[in-house]
Amino acid sequence: FHEALAYLDMVKKSKRVAFDIECNGALEVSCISFAVSLSDCMSIPFYKSYWSLEEEVVIWKAIAGILGDEKVEKIGQNLMFDIAFLMKKNDIITKGVIKDTMVAQGILYPDFPKGLDFLCSYYTEEPYYKDEGKIWKTPGSDSRQFWTYNAKDSATTLEIWDVLWEQIKLRKYEEAYANTMRIFNPLLFMQAYGIRADRKALEETKIEVEAHIEDIQRDLDKMCGKPLNPNSNKQCQMYFYVEKGIKPYFNGDSITTDDKAMQRIARLGHKEAVYIQEIRGLVKLKGTYLDIKFDEDSRLRCSYNPVGTTTSRLSSSKTIFGTGTNFQNIPSEFRAFLKPDLGSILIEVDKVQAEWIAVAYISGDANMIEVVEKKMDTHIRTASLMFDIDMEEVTPELRKKGKTCNHALNYDMGYKGFALTYGFREVEARELVKRYHAAYPGIRLWHEKVQNQLSSDRTLYNCFGRPRRFLERWGDTLWKSAYAYNPQSTVVQVVNTAMWKAYDSKLLPYLYLIGQVHDSLLCQHTYGKMDSLMHSIRKIVEYLDIPIPCNGRVFVIPTEIKIGFD
Repeated sequence: FHEALAYLDMVKKSKRVAFDIECNGALEVSCISFAVSLSDCMSIPFYKSYWSLEEEVVIWKAIAGILGDEKVEKIGQNLMFDIAFLMKKNDIITKGVIKDTMVAQGILYPDFPKGLDFLCSYYTEEPYYKDEGKIWKTPGSDSRQFWTYNAKDSATTLEIWDVLWEQIKLRKYEEAYANTMRIFNPLLFMQAYGIRADRKALEETKIEVEAHIEDIQRDLDKMCGKPLNPNSNKQCQMYFYVEKGIKPYFNGDSITTDDKAMQRIARLGHKEAVYIQEIRGLVKLKGTYLDIKFDEDSRLRCSYNPVGTTTSRLSSSKTIFGTGTNFQNIPSEFRAFLKPDLGSILIEVDKVQAEWIAVAYISGDANMIEVVEKKMDTHIRTASLMFDIDMEEVTPELRKKGKTCNHALNYDMGYKGFALTYGFREVEARELVKRYHAAYPGIRLWHEKVQNQLSSDRTLYNCFGRPRRFLERWGDTLWKSAYAYNPQSTVVQVVNTAMWKAYDSKLLPYLYLIGQVHDSLLCQHTYGKMDSLMHSIRKIVEYLDIPIPCNGRVFVIPTEIKIGFD
């Protein structure tokens, strides 16, 4: 006990420490380790009531004093997990400079793994030890082996950080790292706060969806002449490829009846495939969203990963406690169940046609830029250029085709993928792709420039100068990823900048950030404070409507505002 306290006191005085927590199956801290150097580390156990209650209180207060001290640098691997866990379970707030090896790796090498096992093998000469985290759980194993494993995590993380930071400085990625870390606290706040859900309405909808699934299943069974399980690959293969005699579709070397195969079969005129797709979609909706496990306070929460994608977009998932869901892909059918707290109203600020506008200026296509600067209806203008008619002559059907092309074809989607994804015949899809690129020839020229830049040093920059190296295998997959990088990364940087500025501003206590979805922010504001509400909206729009420099021009992506009680 006294040894642990003495070490924690030394840690606080060191002003620089790596730390790591390990949790048991009951989601409680089993041990927490600190390291001030590769050879000077300690793991403090909390396994099976190792301390008396009085001793444990004293130790946790000492740990809270270290993590809450803004003068102590904290180094770790995926600290979003550790910090959120300690905040939720132990009421410990971590403050000060955060240095995260996973974030640094995600910025330097987005195509490489970011786990500590990979980082340890790549950046250190330490003997591989990560399997020890599994071995200790076997019967008869020594708990001390687990504590040692925990201490090694902290020590190697400290060593890895120093190597990664040298590389970040060498490649001039400091600003990219700093911008990513600026959104750390807003993400932690949104994870902790969550959003209220109308669980009663959700249960009613769940019953309706289950009944609808049963109705479609009856129609499918009647059409097939026997019961058919849409989620059984074996049954679907037997029905379509043997009984119906359809030439099998493959995914790699394996015969498949996945959604793409069902889409192809549906295009051949087999309505059974349409029913199967509908049932699968409803089952996924039910399982992913209607069967969500909520926290005890009936709020929806998620866990955010600031380097979860290669374009600097966030990714999200269930919380570390197994509740919630991926907040980035919530379908429109589910959004109606998300409600503000009583006495509050929801505000969504959304960048309008953000990626398309970014592509216009990044590609330098004159026709696209004209559409933006003259504030034309983007989809009508695209259709008029594609079909060589006046905008007044564009029918709703042609506008729909223009809209589909605008959403799909800026990153070089081929006509076969376009046909399959959007339900066109391949002949028509080929013609639409051809007409779209004839309308906006600058897109293909931009693609060539991207490939030339990649062949030079495999590094691209977004409009704000954020770098991204591409180390995938040379070819079509890499190129498509590269085309998307600048537009997506630029838009995300605009939204993320507004997010941390709003969080750091004086808009509280009336305004709360609730969620971020790529090109939009969701907020909650106290209802009835109209002056404060309008002030908050003006400030958020001010943060979002920042000038974006590109190819000697400056552009601003418009912001759309929605306000409501769901």
